[in-house]
Amino acid sequence: MLSTPRTKIRKAQIGDVDFIFKLLNEEGFLQFIGDRGIKQKEDAEKYIESAFFNSYATHGLCSPFIVSDIEGRAVGIAGFYHRPSMQCPDLGFAFLKEIEGQGYAFEACQEILSFAAESLKLKTVAGILMPSNQRSKSLLKRLGFKELGNIVINPNLEKVLLMHIDLSK
Repeated sequence: MLSTPRTKIRKAQIGDVDFIFKLLNEEGFLQFIGDRGIKQKEDAEKYIESAFFNSYATHGLCSPFIVSDIEGRAVGIAGFYHRPSMQCPDLGFAFLKEIEGQGYAFEACQEILSFAAESLKLKTVAGILMPSNQRSKSLLKRLGFKELGNIVINPNLEKVLLMHIDLSK
């Protein structure tokens, strides 16, 4: 679907169950994104169906995708999430701890944003994150996102930092 010199960005498949199980149970995912209740491989399969397949059916190419390294090994997820409380999609991403700091997230997200501007004609993309998530904040800033301040997107959760990027420039 999309690619960079070191990554392939593709739709999720049921064959991604082991990867999704591992990613969604990593400490960083649980701390900064939240527990999705993925306790068994069957839970991961249901998650793929609900979080990926349903999004593809509803939002088409403006959805989250699997990011694989050049050997085809899944290393992360990245793409757009649609929240009823937000006026534009937000760029979300999560990558395996073992590849942190190697530039895969930046490379993949940069390609996804280029695709969003050129092919999807998106003008604005948000980024929301826990204020304490310095790695994600740093990545979004490197991608060109600007801080807008803290907001409440769910009254049952703590405030999140809202960032945005203007893709029309």
